[in-house]
Amino acid sequence: MKNLDHELLIPHRRPALLVNAIESHGPRSMRVRGQIEQDHPLAVRGSAPVVLAMEFAAQSAGVLLGLLRLNEDPEASPPDQGYLASLRDVRLQLPTLPVGRPLTAEVILESRLGSMALFSATVILDGKIVATGRFAVAEEQTQLNRQDAKSAKKNAKKLQK
Repeated sequence: MKNLDHELLIPHRRPALLVNAIESHGPRSMRVRGQIEQDHPLAVRGSAPVVLAMEFAAQSAGVLLGLLRLNEDPEASPPDQGYLASLRDVRLQLPTLPVGRPLTAEVILESRLGSMALFSATVILDGKIVATGRFAVAEEQTQLNRQDAKSAKKNAKKLQK
């Protein structure tokens, strides 16, 4: 997975981007490495709120969705925006997470309908589970996709004739 650029699959950028690398993936699951950087907006004095573990999981899920999108259409672009739409059954084991320490997220795609997807996730720090839960993510594509752009160009040529 070293050759796959995760930053091409989701709209997030540093300092808010928590994903560093894809460790492994299957057709409906992914294992991702990441960490909270010192310059993250929620990092204060070497720690950040543990709820960022679920944001990390959601970004990891976005990477999986991006990979699935590329498998469906090799010319697909990442969504312009992505949303953590809901959280369910979340269990947080710590009050805060340390900044600069490696995290691992394991996400499983449970269901998908259009731009919405439901995932379950586990986030691990130092070999111990620090967060688990289920969540929904939503993607939004505000620009024309390539197929729509081709159709628009074709229709424009017809109108010019």
